[in-house]
Amino acid sequence: MQARLLFWKAAWGGILDRPIWGWGGGNFDYNWPLFLSPSEQEQFLRLEVGAYKMIDYISTPGTVPVWVVENEKGQRYTQSIVLWKSHNQLLEVALQRGLVGLGLYLALLIYSLPAFLRLTLGATGLWAYHVFLLLWFIPFFSEGVLWVLFALAVAEANRQKK
Repeated sequence: MQARLLFWKAAWGGILDRPIWGWGGGNFDYNWPLFLSPSEQEQFLRLEVGAYKMIDYISTPGTVPVWVVENEKGQRYTQSIVLWKSHNQLLEVALQRGLVGLGLYLALLIYSLPAFLRLTLGATGLWAYHVFLLLWFIPFFSEGVLWVLFALAVAEANRQKK
């Protein structure tokens, strides 16, 4: 949970930096360390990759984050993190698409609420998946499943209105 709090702190910093339209897909992956202090970056590296001590952050904004770290034996090496996700789907949407995109995303989710309250299959799956996504993220190769669940939930909500 400590690591999640650092993921979320960096995400909130990114959202506040570009609140309306967001960073676009994948762009925040190169800038997230800028939203954590050096001590928070060191804690993150300890928790996520097992680095004993952070010596320096050597990347420039817009490039893959790279640090010089040290192991318990005093040996130094570089550590990079190529893929970064906020581990919360709603924060991830706000980061990538801004508050405008988050509003549209939430509108889709809320639109399925009546179908969920009736425990229809698609809407129940959609809402159950979103409970899971409060602490995780959607891998790009399975994002299509989410949109299928959205479509089923919206269809179920429309069918129930008639």
